[in-house]
Amino acid sequence: MKNKEICLIITGCISPVKQNYLVLTNVNERLKQYIKSIRYYIEETDFQKIIFCDNSNYNYDHKDDIYNIARSKGKKFEWLSFSGNTQKIVSFGKGYGEGEIIKYVLKNSTLIKSSSYFAKVTGRLIITNINSILKNINLKSYDILMNADIYRKHGIDTRFYIINKYVYLHKYVNIFTKVNDNAIPPLALEDIFFLETKLNKKWSNIFPFPRFVGISGGNGRNYTNESKNKLKFLDFLCKRNFLKKSSFIYYYIFGILKK
Repeated sequence: MKNKEICLIITGCISPVKQNYLVLTNVNERLKQYIKSIRYYIEETDFQKIIFCDNSNYNYDHKDDIYNIARSKGKKFEWLSFSGNTQKIVSFGKGYGEGEIIKYVLKNSTLIKSSSYFAKVTGRLIITNINSILKNINLKSYDILMNADIYRKHGIDTRFYIINKYVYLHKYVNIFTKVNDNAIPPLALEDIFFLETKLNKKWSNIFPFPRFVGISGGNGRNYTNESKNKLKFLDFLCKRNFLKKSSFIYYYIFGILKK
């Protein structure tokens, strides 16, 4: 299978309901960032099939412009929109909403039906080295390409990952229903992904480590500010498949473990 055949899913919530762990709520600003991201993945990356899915059922009047850009680049594109379960998203957290989006795409997308693998990226983030990542992955040996979350003691970095569609349908498609950001301690989507993934022998890290550009809508963290030395060390860990069970090595070296 050619890596270019991986279908990219861009998750989005243009008009979010009020909830905990959400600092960016301005609809116009969120829309602007989503459009910038969608255009980047269409115009600048090797993905041939791209899906954007919004769970706020926002009525965007200029979707045809995006479709035209995709056609001009020889790409296939889908814009999907539906109303997520806002009550449960408020009660349990945005990770619940993200899981709903992936499940909706797998059930309703035309493009995903012809793909055995898909990549997922959080909608307002741009990965500047995505083409290098696509050139380096080995889908013959691995079903799951994920990195440990560098911002917590353990967990999976769910901002971006690549996975076999059938593995996702079998193992991951409903685990979002366990998310509870309001529990003590909180049980985030990153934690649940980690519990499901940690024993899988066909799990590899993503190399090189993704260079994210953008700001977290949940806590306002600017992902663009990672230092070059940290990113080089993360490349080292990913290439040797060390960024798997935890991020303790990264924390230890850079002393950024937060209690």
